[in-house]
Amino acid sequence: MPASRHELITAFNSSLLSQRYSPVVAMNYCTYASGFLDYLGQRAILIADVIDVQVEQYLRHAIECLNRSVVGVPARVGTRSLAPEFMPCCD
Repeated sequence: MPASRHELITAFNSSLLSQRYSPVVAMNYCTYASGFLDYLGQRAILIADVIDVQVEQYLRHAIECLNRSVVGVPARVGTRSLAPEFMPCCD
C-alpha cells in the first residue's frame, strides 16, 4: 500500500469533513473503510489492485457478517438501526 492504513483513513476523514459531512457520518464512513482495508489485508490485496468484483465480494461478506450478528436479536421500538460495527472476525 503506498500510504499506511492510518494515513488513508485520516485522509478520507479529512476529505469527508472538508465536504461538510457531519463528524458522526465521517466517523461511520471511516469505520466502514477501515473494515474494507482489513478485509483486503487479510487477503493480501493491495488497495491499488482492487477491482469491482472484489468490492462486490466484500459487500456480500459484510452483509453476511451483519446478518449473522443480528440473528435472534429482537427489534426495539424507536431504534433507527440495529446494525453493529462490522467485525473483522466474520470470516
